[in-house]
Amino acid sequence: VSQSRYVEVHEGLPRGSALSQSFLQKRFPDHDFAKGPPAGFAPYRPTPRPALRRFEKLAIHAITWQGDHFSDAIEVRPMTEDERAIEIERMLRNYHLATGHSSWRYDPATDQFIPPIAVPDAIHGGVYRWVESEQRWDLTDIKEM
Repeated sequence: VSQSRYVEVHEGLPRGSALSQSFLQKRFPDHDFAKGPPAGFAPYRPTPRPALRRFEKLAIHAITWQGDHFSDAIEVRPMTEDERAIEIERMLRNYHLATGHSSWRYDPATDQFIPPIAVPDAIHGGVYRWVESEQRWDLTDIKEM
């Protein structure tokens, strides 16, 4: 169950991070939260975060007043070329660590990791596996798997 959250307000502007009601109840043990937040605080409702596609970034611009609560003003934007390059490096590092295929590269156009040698045409009853140390594909009989 989600807990109510509040943000401190100074001269009409939010200040600091949102705080849970349970945290504020410790700070204001005599306050009746059924009547609203303590003086100097206002309700805060986080804006639901949209699902991001590859190479998109979430930008939180500000916390704004929405009539009866504060909420995040957010925007989804494409990554800059620098951010994109950093993200590709991170993806490559993670892929290489997870698979051991350090010779493979990432192709942003297809959003796939590409081996240095294309996979041979499939042969009935077999599966190709990449052998990194020998830089080749090895045909494995499905019955042996």
